[in-house]
Amino acid sequence: YGGVPLILDAPDLATQADLPHTPREEVVAQIVKDLDSAALVLPLKYSKGDVGRATKGAALALKARVLLYEASPLFNSSNDPVKWQTAADAAKAVMDLSGTGYGLYNDYRGLFLPQNENNKEVIFDVQYIFPGLGTSFDLIGKQYNTNAPVLDLAQAYTMKNGLPITDPASGYDPAKPYANRDPRLYGTIFFPGDTLMEVPVTTSRFAVTGFGMKKYTIYDKGPAPTGQTDLKSGQSETNFIVLRYADILLMYAEALNEASGPSPEVYNALNKVRQRVDLPDIDPIIIPYTQAELRAIIHHERRIELAGEGLYYNDIRRWKTAETVLNAPIKTYDGSQIEVRTFDPTRDYFWPIPLTETDLNPALEQNPGY
Repeated sequence: YGGVPLILDAPDLATQADLPHTPREEVVAQIVKDLDSAALVLPLKYSKGDVGRATKGAALALKARVLLYEASPLFNSSNDPVKWQTAADAAKAVMDLSGTGYGLYNDYRGLFLPQNENNKEVIFDVQYIFPGLGTSFDLIGKQYNTNAPVLDLAQAYTMKNGLPITDPASGYDPAKPYANRDPRLYGTIFFPGDTLMEVPVTTSRFAVTGFGMKKYTIYDKGPAPTGQTDLKSGQSETNFIVLRYADILLMYAEALNEASGPSPEVYNALNKVRQRVDLPDIDPIIIPYTQAELRAIIHHERRIELAGEGLYYNDIRRWKTAETVLNAPIKTYDGSQIEVRTFDPTRDYFWPIPLTETDLNPALEQNPGY
């Protein structure tokens, strides 16, 4: 939303109900201060009964994300390298934490299955357990299809050799469009010709775009887990990962590349994420990438690695590429157009202040364009 009223005292309706916006920079500075304070007192780990509570690593990882956003073009129009270095340092602080055991889980698909929850890659997640509190991810992914992937995402995955499908040397076969692709495709999306619970996925299996979201569901090629054939709303238990180590590595690579250009540290962080799924390294000896070329690679890597995890929308906002990405048609598996997205760059990088809030507090100024 941009700036919001910053309230640091105990709630008091009489004095706080009509406060105006505090400049956004002041709000962010307070957030960073709070996270630093929290990191000083939070433990590295919890005993088994308290697993899932915020840790020192969670506070520092959230700080890294906040600072990464602050360094990005939406808020750093002058591309001040100091802001980028500050973000890189924040991510590195998580990487350098000793005693946490953070690292990349060895199985990309398995990372998002309930039997592997709270593994070494998870820095902070939302702990779900049925019947106490569940989600509907399984039902949505298998049946409702309201989070349907689009053709543009499916085509964004490279071939297993690391080349985009548009490269004549990639080996891409339009007759077998999902053969020999980046393994993360198979851990994220159901596609026509795939298999879901031992049944072939037809072009009509997922009604919205022909694609289904596999990540964060318990379903895959094999039979349905015992007792889960008729899952209902609110019964899914897989924890939702808010912050994970792969994201930290990509934050570090992005921020350091923006601060000072390509370096061994940037390549190392980026390639660790790719090596998990056996993709070839991004090698500066084979191709001496410029800062801009490496930026594009890192942006692509974030989109693929973190697909379906609720981050891409805010990434394209902070990169200020939403005006290109979101002014484009939505297509199904066969290229049929469903509708055309629209995004107004003079308005839509920030959300409107809800009418209910401006009614309650006339001192809140509406964001431009609304």
